[in-house]
Amino acid sequence: MTPHHGPGPRADSGFRVAVEYLRSAALATLPGVAVGTDDLHELVRALGEREEVLDIAAGVLQARPVDALRNWLEHDDSSGIHALDDFCLGEFDAAPEQERAAWRLLAVFPARFSPEQAEYVLEAAGIGNADDLLRSLVANGILERIGLGVGFGLRVRPLYRRPAIRSLRGDDRASRDARHGIRGWWLATARSFGSTWFGAEELLLFAALDRELATLESLVKTSSGEDADELLEILARLWPLWTARGRSQQAREWIGRILASSANIDDENSFAALWAIAWLSLHLFDIGMARQAVAHASEIPGADPARLALLQQSIALETMEDPHHARILLDDALAAPVLPVGQPAEEFLRLAYLAQLAHIAMDDGAARDYCERAIALCDSQGELWFKSSILWTFAISLWRSGDRDRGYVVACEGAVEAARVEDWRSCALCLEVVAWYEAWRGDPTTAVRMLGSIDAVRTSTGVDAIFWGMQDFHDEVVAELERRLGAPAYWREFHRGRREPIGHYVHVINRDEPNAGDTASQARLLATLTDRQSEVAGLVARGKANKEIALALHVSISTVETHISHIFEKLNCGSRAQVAVVVAAGNARR
Repeated sequence: MTPHHGPGPRADSGFRVAVEYLRSAALATLPGVAVGTDDLHELVRALGEREEVLDIAAGVLQARPVDALRNWLEHDDSSGIHALDDFCLGEFDAAPEQERAAWRLLAVFPARFSPEQAEYVLEAAGIGNADDLLRSLVANGILERIGLGVGFGLRVRPLYRRPAIRSLRGDDRASRDARHGIRGWWLATARSFGSTWFGAEELLLFAALDRELATLESLVKTSSGEDADELLEILARLWPLWTARGRSQQAREWIGRILASSANIDDENSFAALWAIAWLSLHLFDIGMARQAVAHASEIPGADPARLALLQQSIALETMEDPHHARILLDDALAAPVLPVGQPAEEFLRLAYLAQLAHIAMDDGAARDYCERAIALCDSQGELWFKSSILWTFAISLWRSGDRDRGYVVACEGAVEAARVEDWRSCALCLEVVAWYEAWRGDPTTAVRMLGSIDAVRTSTGVDAIFWGMQDFHDEVVAELERRLGAPAYWREFHRGRREPIGHYVHVINRDEPNAGDTASQARLLATLTDRQSEVAGLVARGKANKEIALALHVSISTVETHISHIFEKLNCGSRAQVAVVVAAGNARR
């Protein structure tokens, strides 16, 4: 096929616009990288100035190094662009119109999306037969499958993408329809998610939704403000997802961005958004922001007093240090009417509140009683997420009352439960007690390394792992360990521990610890990974999020997702926590 020939490097406005357009596309995913002007001039001369062709070229630029342009133009990829140009314009007879229309809609997403999201997008544009179209696009190489099994996703292959700098921000019909469809999917998902009680089914849903966040991020970052109410409803309704998956900071930034982009948000969504900001801020231990959000939320007409009271109670607990004040609040709470039967989530929150008040009031007997009742309620209902937090409170109360052996057992259980649901903050809180026990029973090296690993989690999550009366115990243990090992050895082992994934210590304390044969088997599994996959697996084991891994390795988030999908397959893992255990076992074998 004969290439299109555009103008030479003259001062033509269309030519300059085309060059700058491609420059912007390259910098969209390669910030700070020098983009050669000569290379871009050559590219535009070869392609011409037609918008459809430039869209495709910009998509390719986001998947390939800029300094490879000359080589790229001299080989098959350049003819591939022109073939795709024909495909888009309807000159390629083998492509039905519906297939071309489906491609235009889906090509605005540079990242992974689910088949269900794709169906919503196509339906929003009035295109039927979504299943057949998606299968055809995969068969023709336009889409590729990401992952295996029920949770697989789809992604437009790099050559066939439109550039992210237009994508959902565009005013063309395809962009508007795509945005409307993907927003509809998220809205339907959020509205169906009304649970405050998190068993295995809900946690599987958390993991599935976490894989689809790239499309929601695209909606937030390209919002013009007209869809602010719907986006805020989505973000506010999914508050459990953000806290359970360690995305509180990200979600809070998204909500703040939407609130700042529009002045016409209805009262209901404004209240829900501020409530979510307060809750997420509490999870991040940002008490000042939580208080500000509660104050603003209380000024909104129709503010829900019960939900505000829950936040105010939680803020008071996070900042309370006076045992006498806690005792007064505990007596007031016990005098309040008991909730009717049939509300297990609300009853758990009440018991957890009483346990925490009793803990602060130094009433360890009452704290243990409330913890045991809350744990029994979790077990009877199959709740997994809240359970690890109450196990931590239980372990601290046992330790403080002198029952260190039982406190250790409960802390171990809490760490394992938290790792199962990938709640690394609660896992770190429980492991703090385990580290004290290791120091107390005479294993100072393990205790110091464990404290180092906990500190790494604290740094990566941005939240402390020591509060509510833990500081004195922590300082006492650190002083004793420094005395026994000497300061140089203490800090050497501490920094060694910071480099070890917290999942390693979950593996050590888990009563189902693999035997030597299993450890050898896991080491062999690790050996099947490529060097890059090994790097990614190590970062996953250290509790790093996909965005953090992408920044550390200088790759795109979608590349990280692909690596993780392959890691799960090779290691026979179904979660990041399981990857951490396998990595820890393999490292122990070396």
